[in-house]
Amino acid sequence: MTDQPIYPSMRVRYLYMTDTDWRGFADALAGTFPMFRYYAGTPWQRFYDPAPMEKTVFHKHMFDLPGIETKCEAMAVFDEDRYESNMQWEIDDRGLGRWVVKKDAEGKRRKNPYFMIQIWYMFGPALQQNWKMLPQSDCTFYCDPGNREHDAMSRRFYRLLGKFCTNRNQVSFDLPSRKVTHLHDKGSLFWFGHDAIRWANEDPQRYMHYSEHSSMRPMDPENPPAVGSII
Repeated sequence: MTDQPIYPSMRVRYLYMTDTDWRGFADALAGTFPMFRYYAGTPWQRFYDPAPMEKTVFHKHMFDLPGIETKCEAMAVFDEDRYESNMQWEIDDRGLGRWVVKKDAEGKRRKNPYFMIQIWYMFGPALQQNWKMLPQSDCTFYCDPGNREHDAMSRRFYRLLGKFCTNRNQVSFDLPSRKVTHLHDKGSLFWFGHDAIRWANEDPQRYMHYSEHSSMRPMDPENPPAVGSII
C-alpha cells in the first residue's frame, strides 16, 4: 500500500477590497507578523521546467512586491530559509517532473504555515473612478493538519483581516435586471473591505462583481430592500 499524501489544511476568504483596504491590512500584517516574508507568486508553468529555480526574492512588506500597484499574487512564508532550501525536482507516478517543496519524515511539505493573496486588479483611484464593478480577490492560509500552533496563527491572521472587512449586511441581485435575490444581514461567504463599502455607497450603480449573472452590494441594515425588488 502506497503512502497517502498529507495535504495542508486550508482556510479561504473571498474578498472585495480597494487599495486602501489592502494597504491597511498589509501594514497591520507587517506589525503583527514581522517574521513573515513576502514573494511574488511563480507562474504555474515554471514548476514544470527542470531548469534550476531562480533564487526567491523576499520582501518584508507586501507592498514592496514589484507590480503590486496593478495586480498581485502575493505569497508569504514564516521561514524563508526553510522554504528556499527545500525546493526539489520530483518525478510523479506518471513520469512527469515538477518543482515541489520537500517532505519531512512525516510526509509533510516543510513550507507551512504560509498564505497566498491573489489580487486580480488592485482597485486604486483610477479604477474606482472609471469602473462600476469591483473584482473579487481571495486569501488562503495553509496549515499542517492538527497543528495547534498553525491553527492559532491562522485564527489570529483572520481576526486581523476582519478589522478591515465585514461579511454582514449585503444584498445579492441578478444581472442585468438587478432583481434582489438574497439578503445577507448575518453574514455571507464574501467579505467587503470598509473602503470598498464606502466606494460602493457613493453610487447605487456600483457593485461587487461575482459573475456575469449575479453580483452584490452593501446593504443598509436599517432600510433593507425587499427580495424581488429592483435596486
